[in-house]
Amino acid sequence: MRVMVVEDEKRARGLIINLLLLADPQIQIVGECVNGEDGLQAIPEKMPDMVFVDIRMPVMDGLEMIRRLKQKNLDTEFVILTGYSDFGYAKKAIDLGVDGYILKPVTYEDVSEVLQKYENKKGHGALDPAILKDLPVTHVHELERQCENLIVSRTIHYVNSHMNVPVRLAETAREIRVSPEHLSRLFREEMDMTFTDYVRLVKIDYSMVLLRKTDLKIQEIAWAVGIENEKYFFNIFKETLGMTPKQYRLMHGTPEKEDKAPEE
Repeated sequence: MRVMVVEDEKRARGLIINLLLLADPQIQIVGECVNGEDGLQAIPEKMPDMVFVDIRMPVMDGLEMIRRLKQKNLDTEFVILTGYSDFGYAKKAIDLGVDGYILKPVTYEDVSEVLQKYENKKGHGALDPAILKDLPVTHVHELERQCENLIVSRTIHYVNSHMNVPVRLAETAREIRVSPEHLSRLFREEMDMTFTDYVRLVKIDYSMVLLRKTDLKIQEIAWAVGIENEKYFFNIFKETLGMTPKQYRLMHGTPEKEDKAPEE
């Protein structure tokens, strides 16, 4: 599947792309745009199957971009990204014929659901990422020369399947059968972020799902995503989202069990 992301915030754009590749390593990201005007030019050229579009952007917002592109009768599906305060815009987008919307902050669960609906509509299932893990080790170097992105895909699958334990570069590289130095360089080139930053983003995203869907204590959620130090979990969560885990849960989640979190 060919996918584009139209989002003015670089970190949000990177997170969406990472979640897409995590949900389906076979997805091809064919472009990133920072506003609707850029998207208006790039989408007809790249002809993606699906576009994830933020509603509020400078220069031209997502709704105006979609309205103009709909007039071109492109065979492209649009999924809008919106905050709770913008739900009125989401209704307008539905009137324009968008194929779905996701309430921010975007989670792995949200992206997986959208992709699965698309695959079901098209009548075929997504490739099981486990297939990548089972590739013969003897072919790794040949595959590395032909398509280095496959190594990144296998790395992403490894990180996702080891969500509940600490994931380190050296151990991952040993599993993928490449050197840590090569994996670090390749991952940064392909993903525009370090391996460590990616692991952290994925774990924070999964913790957001647990905060929304369960009543686990914050310490238990930290353990569930492989972070043994609750204070460290608290710090990286706040650094990533601009709010503490407890604040996020109060806004979006299930009331927690009696819990004593770090001071906010």
